[in-house]
Amino acid sequence: MKEYTLTDLKLEVIYKCPLSCIHCSSESSPAALPKIELSKCLSLLSEANEMGVAKVAFSGGEPLLYNDIITVAKTAVDFGMHTTIYTTGNVPAVNVTFNKLKSVGLHSLAFSVFAPNSKDHEIITRRKGSFENTINAIKYAVSYIFR
Repeated sequence: MKEYTLTDLKLEVIYKCPLSCIHCSSESSPAALPKIELSKCLSLLSEANEMGVAKVAFSGGEPLLYNDIITVAKTAVDFGMHTTIYTTGNVPAVNVTFNKLKSVGLHSLAFSVFAPNSKDHEIITRRKGSFENTINAIKYAVSYIFR
């Protein structure tokens, strides 16, 4: 029998999200409450490291709303895992959070853009201004974080 190795792990750390996207598989929303407790998240990362996981991605909801995102990202980076965060960029002080993530060695950000214009994007996210927020977050990340 062929042995298989787990190489990638995706952790949905929080369901809270400022958007209410019509297609959300996590049923995330501004009012969603569940999240992974820090101790459980760190334990999962440790177990993944012991198994040889090379890549980890944090998602949600909006993982930048997870109070411990810097801690868990740093832990994954310190384990040597290629670390990505999936985000909408629709959070307060997103630039400050991006700078903290850069300082702990985050490898990449993946943004959710659902249409090439605000009208169609915001039909999907059900939040006015979400397209502009996402585009501005991408511009900041490209210009100052991952250049």
